[in-house]
Amino acid sequence: MSFLLCPPVAVSQWKLVSMLLAYAAACTIRTVYPDVEPRLKWPNDILINRRKVAGVLVQSRLSGKKRLVAGIGINATTPPEKLPVRPLFPATVLNLESRFPVSVMELRKNLREQFLILYETWIHDPQSIIPRWTSLSSMENCIVSLNTDHGAITGRFAGIDSDGSLLLLCDHDSKTRAFTTGDVVTLCDIEGD
Repeated sequence: MSFLLCPPVAVSQWKLVSMLLAYAAACTIRTVYPDVEPRLKWPNDILINRRKVAGVLVQSRLSGKKRLVAGIGINATTPPEKLPVRPLFPATVLNLESRFPVSVMELRKNLREQFLILYETWIHDPQSIIPRWTSLSSMENCIVSLNTDHGAITGRFAGIDSDGSLLLLCDHDSKTRAFTTGDVVTLCDIEGD
């Protein structure tokens, strides 16, 4: 499912749309599949029991008429044998995780409604997505390993910055650093917290 958008907010805030769509999808999943607990992995994956059930991709065009396309793929009814093999955060299917199978059309309808409501709120307050996204984060109280263009970084999840960057309290220098890109490859719960 994709949305063609021309957000009337600063272009610097557009990268929050991926978090917005991921959050909308997680809320939708919670509504239509009441027995599953979706969690968000920065910046735009939806997990159930640490298995990937959905992912968001956003592409923008900044020349001419500025716009972006926000798309999401949700594994709702895909047969398990057709899922991609993923060693980290293996794929799963909603209708296998839940005792309440739902039609794809119902899921799409609910996601569209949820996203458009949240999008209207976001237009008026782009920062509103940060606490919402964090409330469903899979990364709270976790040690995170992040693959970046400059190598792997490990640290404790310290939140999400106002521009959607991942904040990590880095192991190598005990400083909190912001990352705008990277791939979270591991999440380990912190013992005793």
